[in-house]
Parts: sequence; structure tokens; C-alpha cells
Amino acid sequence: MTKIRPLFRASLFSALAGAALLLLAATATAAEYVSVIKDGVNIRSGPEATKEILWTVFKGFPLQVTTTQGTWAKVVDFEGDTGWIATSLVAKEKTVIVKSETANLRVGAGKDYEI
Repeated sequence: MTKIRPLFRASLFSALAGAALLLLAATATAAEYVSVIKDGVNIRSGPEATKEILWTVFKGFPLQVTTTQGTWAKVVDFEGDTGWIATSLVAKEKTVIVKSETANLRVGAGKDYEI
């Protein structure tokens, strides 16, 4: 029976521990999706009400939160544009935007479900 050298064993343990930490970090940073709770909400260039208005969104507009700073959230929209919004103006309700002129909404997943 061969003995594993102590240095190799320590290196192996360190590698496994590092992999476990990376897995935990990836799980902790799962995407958070929110939607805007009223019409006419401004998306700003930074986390302050005095920052430049980049664009204005409507009620139900879906956003992905990438980070938060105090009472502000840095968000990305469905086109990849980024900005900041006050967290009091969003809810943890997932919504979508349909980019085509018409779409069939079905009662279940798949073409076999009723429209």
C-alpha cells in the first residue's frame, strides 16, 4: 500500500475546499428578477435620485438585479441595458416582454395545450 505524501494530501484538500467555495458562491449569486410596480419609473445612471435619468419604464417592466447598494438596485433589462432603480419601486414578481406582434399564450407548456 502506498502512502500519500502529506504535501500532496494538503494540496488535494485545498483544491477540493476551493471548488466547494466556488460552488457556494455561484449558488449565492443566483439571478434575482423583479418587476416595476408603477408607470413612469426612472432608471438612473447611479444609485441616487439626483443621477441622470437614462430611460423611463412602465408598470410590470421586468428587470434583473445584479447588485444592490442601500435602497438602490443595479438592474439589467431584456435588451442588456443597465441602470439603477430605487428598490421601493420594484416587486419580486416575474414578468416578461413579448417582442413579437402576436403570440399564443397556452394553458401549459407545449403545443398540445389549449390556447
